[in-house]
Amino acid sequence: MGYAAEQQLADVANAEWQDYIQRFEPIENALMQQTTYDNPGLFDQDIGAAQQAIATSAVTNQNSQQQLLQRYGESQIGDYATANARLNNLNTQAGMVDAANRITQNLINQNQQIATGSTAITPVPISSSQAGLGTS
Repeated sequence: MGYAAEQQLADVANAEWQDYIQRFEPIENALMQQTTYDNPGLFDQDIGAAQQAIATSAVTNQNSQQQLLQRYGESQIGDYATANARLNNLNTQAGMVDAANRITQNLINQNQQIATGSTAITPVPISSSQAGLGTS
């Protein structure tokens, strides 16, 4: 191969590389920002938001229980109040742990799907009944 052919091949390779950099590198960077490799704070951010939502839901549930009892002129006293508070706390903590586990698994799945080029990111659903916060 002569010098001119080698130069032309080098120019084509360089043009392809520049085209790749202009078209695909921004997309790659955006996808990498969605992974925990480039953005490890996603774990804390998503888990913190879920735990806050669960805590708020638990307080709302406890307030609803108290309002229901007050409508009938009742109140929680003694061992019943202690047992009910313990149950509510246990449900809240179980919900927080379950949400943290599901979010962690979703982020790991998302990392794998982005790395393999999957087009459909499917999260593990989180519902209040699965998190131990069923309505009562």
